[in-house]
Amino acid sequence: MKNQAKKVKKVFRLTEAEKRLYMKLKQAYDSTPLNETERKILAKYDKLCSEGRWAEMTKAENDLHKDLHKRSGKGRLPDHAMPSRIPKFTRKSNFLQQVVFLWGKSKGFCPRIIDVKGTYVDGKYIQSGATKGVEDVQILAEGLFIAVEVKVGRDKMSAHQERQRELILRNCGVYLEAKDIDIVDRLEEVMAEYRRNRED
Repeated sequence: MKNQAKKVKKVFRLTEAEKRLYMKLKQAYDSTPLNETERKILAKYDKLCSEGRWAEMTKAENDLHKDLHKRSGKGRLPDHAMPSRIPKFTRKSNFLQQVVFLWGKSKGFCPRIIDVKGTYVDGKYIQSGATKGVEDVQILAEGLFIAVEVKVGRDKMSAHQERQRELILRNCGVYLEAKDIDIVDRLEEVMAEYRRNRED
């Protein structure tokens, strides 16, 4: 049998500035206080664990429990002892999506990453059913809808994406293209302007 070379996934190398920004956003999110709903969810999960019924929780519930427990301060490490591990990203676009998502979470907004990729079922490709041209990240921030489309390198807007942008702008939303980490500064500027206009 011939030796088959293992395929090694390429890892996108972050610059020092990108690493610092990611950790800054992650630590900012970890320090956000729990809201009333989150406190109730945490109490429910804590009760299950104290009764030895943690096996009844799904993986998603376990992950949420860990996240809420850490933010509650019950198991939080001091800042100097915070782990510095950063997830590995295979593409810059994936990294930028996570940066935008983390920024929204750290501000207490409602962000979500839109996955337009389909899946394979029994060897057959099934399309996701997502709207063609939908943006990569959506953020609901204090009543403002912000759409962020990640475009790296030579990647350009498709006709469907241009149409989606026009629909969002027409309905008083904000549409941004993320090409680099300066997207965080632009998001901050958008929110500052939005708040100024709201006070007038």
